[in-house]
Amino acid sequence: MAAISEEELATEFGVFGVEVDDLMIIEKFKEISLIYKLNAASIVEEWVAFSAAGFELNLKSLEEFKTKLSSDKRHKSQSMKSETKNMKLYNKENIDELIMEQEINMLEMYRTPEQKKSIKRLRTTPESVNKMLHTLTGRTPSFSPASLPTPVSATPAKRYEARENAGEVVLTYNPSGMSDKNITWKQQQIVNVRNAHDKPLTEKFKYMFQKMLDKSQVLNERINKMASLLKDAHKIEEYASAGVIHQDDVSVIGRICCDTNGKLNASSLILRESGTNHSGTSVSLNVADVNEYSLFPGKVVAIKGINPTGEQFMASSFYEGVLPPVLQHQETIQTDTLSVFVAVGPFTTSESDSYEPLTDFLNQVLQEQPNLVIMMGPFVDAKNDLIDKCEISKTFQELFASKVNEIGICAKRVSTKFVLIPSQRDVHHNCVYPQPPFCPRDIKNTLNKYKNKNQKGQQIQDERNGVEKNISSLQFFSDPCTLEVNGFTLGMTSTDVLFHMGGEEIAFPPGSGDKMGRLVKNILTQQCYYPLFPPSEDVCVDYEVFAEHARLPCKPDVFIVPSDLRYFVKNVMGCLSINPGRLTKGLVGGTFTRLLLRKNQSTQDVVDASLVQIVKI
Repeated sequence: MAAISEEELATEFGVFGVEVDDLMIIEKFKEISLIYKLNAASIVEEWVAFSAAGFELNLKSLEEFKTKLSSDKRHKSQSMKSETKNMKLYNKENIDELIMEQEINMLEMYRTPEQKKSIKRLRTTPESVNKMLHTLTGRTPSFSPASLPTPVSATPAKRYEARENAGEVVLTYNPSGMSDKNITWKQQQIVNVRNAHDKPLTEKFKYMFQKMLDKSQVLNERINKMASLLKDAHKIEEYASAGVIHQDDVSVIGRICCDTNGKLNASSLILRESGTNHSGTSVSLNVADVNEYSLFPGKVVAIKGINPTGEQFMASSFYEGVLPPVLQHQETIQTDTLSVFVAVGPFTTSESDSYEPLTDFLNQVLQEQPNLVIMMGPFVDAKNDLIDKCEISKTFQELFASKVNEIGICAKRVSTKFVLIPSQRDVHHNCVYPQPPFCPRDIKNTLNKYKNKNQKGQQIQDERNGVEKNISSLQFFSDPCTLEVNGFTLGMTSTDVLFHMGGEEIAFPPGSGDKMGRLVKNILTQQCYYPLFPPSEDVCVDYEVFAEHARLPCKPDVFIVPSDLRYFVKNVMGCLSINPGRLTKGLVGGTFTRLLLRKNQSTQDVVDASLVQIVKI
């Protein structure tokens, strides 16, 4: 049986109004489902029945839940054996009884639709979550949502059009204690946005042609570059080979790998070194004596330890990673304050092609008029139910182009810079990482062709001129990208790297520290927007382009890492790190983010002087 996905679990828990954000808990549910061959609906139903006795959702109670499932399975097996022994056998003497039973069952085929509905399993929805489920015989099944205690968090979320908390600030980050009276999103100033990368990714490229040797070389070059950075930062004299016998402490460097196809754990760690033949030495890694660590496949680490037998490197400590250098701003326009709005797709709910959430966000922009608006995909979400059903009237390109045109119209009405970033989930765009920016020329051509179908003469020319101005008022950048805006540095990627890394990371002590902050720290110190290797199955990486365009060229003042995980704002190593959340989540509204960036007059740090608000759409 294939493993259940996080999305399936989220959907089934959503039926009961329960939100599960902890990756460890999600992974535990996936593990249990594989062991007992349960799909997402079944395992959630079993858990709901189990939790009715007052158990909270944590790792300890999940172990008890697993024990109960094992016991139930054993009893069921014994019961089936007993039933087999008591199974009635038919022969020529009593075969008539079997025929009679089959005839009775055949009558069920001729029931009316209304009668059939009564014997089907009722589908539990948020609207019917407090209703009893009944079988044909009138018996109540093993669980009943109505019989469960109703925690506050289990209140079903209302659909987007019925939401009541629009505009509510759900999280505020304000370390400087800025007064509400001083919060002004409209700032009268010229805004200049440029790519901070020396050689930015600006256009489409051919992919799916990479060779294994070239891919291996890129991975080795990452190890060599990190080796040089860590050597300078920690005054390491030289690196030794981890696979050779060392009775005394030595320093080694390599990439973390897993010795199996399964999930990484402390017993499956492999350290793979760089090699001149592109296939460096691999050695088993023992971390039993390390007091604290955070590891995931693909992380480049420098380690101190010994290898007494030549078979296993026994680590005693890890060298701390280093941040990328601070950008030396060359822009002539530098300001002390910058207001920024950030919205991350989807911009429709999961069952609709109505862009009402996008319209509501643009109305907020028109009202508040910030200096900069960053919009990150997906704009036409591959996970939208209507995409699968092919029920969208326009082509994906036409739908996207029309929405970009609306954004351009909004940009022309206010003195606000708009930046658009693509997503791996954009069904109309190149699904490769790093991902090239949207092409303005293609958008204009798509819009003009669409308008030519329905309009003629001078009206067509007027529309073309309007499209040209609308699209020209927007700026398009790649995923990932590092931008310099009026002396502020912003790093961002629309790919859900936190979710992907979080499912693969192992840390010690278990459950210690801030997991999201720890993942962001790993990204920053690996100096790479997507350091996980092998990557998630959802991400197609072109490693030749990755080598140049997925690296973090400098330390960002603001690091924007959207994720399906819960929104947050954190100070991570002096970097203002933000998960804005998504504008919609399934059938309900999500969040967007408002930032008032300021610099500390004495230190020029942004993280301690700025204000961030995460707001319900």
